[in-house]
Amino acid sequence: MGNPESVGISSRELFDMIYSLDGTKVICFDIVELNPTHDNGATASLAAKIMSTMIALNLKR
Repeated sequence: MGNPESVGISSRELFDMIYSLDGTKVICFDIVELNPTHDNGATASLAAKIMSTMIALNLKR
């Protein structure tokens, strides 16, 4: 991360927001600030889960 936010949202809050999009027409989303060379794997795993969840919600429509 270029600038981590210590009081940012939690992954649980993020997924609550993502699941609230179910039934809406999302045409695009973007994951930014992912740098595997500065990651212990946790951020990359979270990004993969975000991507798979967004794809699954979109396929469900």
